[in-house]
Amino acid sequence: MNQAKPEVLAVAEPGEVTFDGARAACRRVSERRWAVTVDGRPAATLVPGALPGRWRAVNPGGARCAVEDGPQAALDALAAAIRREQRQQAGRARMSPAQREAQDLCTLLGIGPRTRRWRAADSRSAADTHQVLLTAIEALVDGDEHCELAGACLTYREHIETGGDLVCHHVRGLKPWRLAGLLADMADGGVADAAAGARWLAEVLRPRLGRAQG
Repeated sequence: MNQAKPEVLAVAEPGEVTFDGARAACRRVSERRWAVTVDGRPAATLVPGALPGRWRAVNPGGARCAVEDGPQAALDALAAAIRREQRQQAGRARMSPAQREAQDLCTLLGIGPRTRRWRAADSRSAADTHQVLLTAIEALVDGDEHCELAGACLTYREHIETGGDLVCHHVRGLKPWRLAGLLADMADGGVADAAAGARWLAEVLRPRLGRAQG
């Protein structure tokens, strides 16, 4: 008994499209795939989505994908995602090694600009993200990894953790994202141990806080 083949819905051609503001050529390469080029260079691949009207745009390397209503919207979303990634890469290239290390640790630990110091782990306890960050730095040091933030971390442990002055209260009140940036600033300022860290707190951070309050 012959089984009826499932009906294949016809897919409309994408039509004229642009990519990142430039006119693009769109050429069908298979039944459900179109190659998008700009000035002869591959820019994206367009594929109809599973739902009617939905399209997926994929960059040539396949690392980026955007799904939107319509081929042009999908291409626009893909181009915007690529631009964001390029800006992030350019910003990272301008960072110091300590800043990159701080950013990588925050990414690994799930720390963002809005993360609070005390983050609830369950209904009975809360995780101190300052301690989570410092412990991660110490784990790098204990594992014989080169760590740009080691001296700044030691400064926190020896001077900030139990200190009672304005500077210590300020640092302990920072969101963990800001703390990571401060530790990177300390490392960039030459803080390699707790003694250098104490001088940095007195000579750099204290005047900075005074100017902000003045």
